[in-house]
Amino acid sequence: MRSIHVRKANVEARLVIAGVGGIPLDWGYECIADALEHQDAVVDFEVPAAAEWIAVAGDQLYAGVRTGCKSWALESRRDFGREAAVMTLERWLFWEQRMEELEKQLQVEVGATKSAHQVMKTIRQGSD
Repeated sequence: MRSIHVRKANVEARLVIAGVGGIPLDWGYECIADALEHQDAVVDFEVPAAAEWIAVAGDQLYAGVRTGCKSWALESRRDFGREAAVMTLERWLFWEQRMEELEKQLQVEVGATKSAHQVMKTIRQGSD
């Protein structure tokens, strides 16, 4: 079941990148925020899906930091106090740190060589 959920996240992110299917980037924000900002997230199910979104659409997700993207997916109150509806650098850094912690805990990897938090760090450093 987890592999189906992760594959679905991968396909959705690819459709967003391609601009087809009418899937908004908000879905990626929602997937990641649900996985990383909730204490009761099903981490071995939700974190790999969030990692797929980051691996596939990380540049587009990070673009929201630069533009202060508002998203309905970010406005929900979550356990870690990131309830603002705007994508910020603070939130990205929190996600990066949280992803690193959870990857160590779960030994989740994205692709063959890079973990999601490494991808996030590379994207952030490349945009500075």
